[in-house]
Amino acid sequence: MVISLCEQFEVEVIAVGNNTAGRETETFVRGLDLPGTISVVMVSENGASVYSASEAAREEFPEQDVTVRGAVSIGRRLMDPLAELVKIDAKAIGVGQYQHDVDQRQLKEKLDDCVMSCVNLVRDERLRSHIDLKKYITGTAGLPTLTDIMAELAKPGRDPREQFEAFSFAEGVRTIEDVRPGMQLPGIITNITNFGAFVDIGVHQDGRVHISELADRFVKRPADVVKLYQKVTVTVLEVDATRRRITLSMKKKPQQRQNV
Repeated sequence: MVISLCEQFEVEVIAVGNNTAGRETETFVRGLDLPGTISVVMVSENGASVYSASEAAREEFPEQDVTVRGAVSIGRRLMDPLAELVKIDAKAIGVGQYQHDVDQRQLKEKLDDCVMSCVNLVRDERLRSHIDLKKYITGTAGLPTLTDIMAELAKPGRDPREQFEAFSFAEGVRTIEDVRPGMQLPGIITNITNFGAFVDIGVHQDGRVHISELADRFVKRPADVVKLYQKVTVTVLEVDATRRRITLSMKKKPQQRQNV
């Protein structure tokens, strides 16, 4: 069924959500003997459920239920992350430290400013072609000024995003029971706090990298050396399966600890 759908719609990439049963689904899809031209990519599901029940989702897909809307959102995040994530309240994306302990109005203002800043950095040519400048002429902004603005938007290099690179978690490491001290695993930074960072290594439980383990040098602020959704290689220092805790390091030669 999946193979026939891929052939019918000329699928190039399959996006798999990274929450419940994500790794199992990824393993299933990779075992279908799909054409080598099709990539399988894990995609963050943060906020997808919020979008699926939102007014925006109901307007876009009035005939579909929340499960279909959520699946569409996950696929769109792979195609154009910014265009999809701006539909969701930034607080629902699930990143940041102690977001409920700060002034909520000020938090919303700062997040909205950040979202607008990101959107303004990405200027899409197809959208520009549909802009009627005459509608925006005012007493302080004439047609020459608006024309200059459009010319600036058309400059090359307007999209700050890096070229897409496929990412895969380690084969055979799907649950916390598969993780052992000393393992070197690929991961993605999912959260940055004052005391370090959290990394998704594909086992449904993010591991923690303490600030002292982020680099081989002194780090004052974690954000100085890592960024959200950055692809990294980490070494497992300690695993506590009972308490669901994984301690990681990004140092080149970290000091090993014993499994718990």
